[in-house]
Amino acid sequence: AEERAAPKPMMRIWKTPYRKRMLQLALIWALTYVCTATAIMYWKEYASAPAPAYGPHMDAADVGGVITLAAVAAMPLVFAAGKLLDWIGRRWGAAVIFLATSASCVAAYTIAEPGVWLTLAVVGAIFGVSAVLPVLNAYNTELFPTHLRGDAFAWSNNILGRIGYVLAPWAVGSAAKAFGYGPAVAVTAIGPILALILIVWLLPETKGKELEETSRA
Repeated sequence: AEERAAPKPMMRIWKTPYRKRMLQLALIWALTYVCTATAIMYWKEYASAPAPAYGPHMDAADVGGVITLAAVAAMPLVFAAGKLLDWIGRRWGAAVIFLATSASCVAAYTIAEPGVWLTLAVVGAIFGVSAVLPVLNAYNTELFPTHLRGDAFAWSNNILGRIGYVLAPWAVGSAAKAFGYGPAVAVTAIGPILALILIVWLLPETKGKELEETSRA
């Protein structure tokens, strides 16, 4: 029987020129998660909070109906996200998706009247939570050589990037006690905007380029 390949050292990417790029992506992941980890999680609390709390004051059945309708409506948009990246490129695609995510998050937690606009905002928020993933997964795939790709993804997303994913709900929950869920979640929309700035500033456009070119350190 063939011997199993020895496991690769977990820290090996830290000893390569790709360390800087991995850390850049980790910060982008973390900033993105600041918003996407909370955009849907707390919407029920915002939408169903009784007066005098700010919000639409919906009952549980109406909240469930909006979330269900929005999830169904968002599905084709999420599937189209990958096509969008191939069509207009990673940077422009990121601009559309990340700005839509931030705008939808703000709207979903500031519109206080039930109806079409609030439902559309929730559609956008659900879309954004899922659509940011193809953008960042594409960069994780295309900016690193094959032998370091798994390491880069593990460190940038699953370890360092998850700091934002873990801390954001705690921070929002704490802030909501003083300010309510609307303002507490709406302010997290700054995360994808900062992430987009870093994408445009630090990451190259990889559309139509070969892996050998995009993965150079």
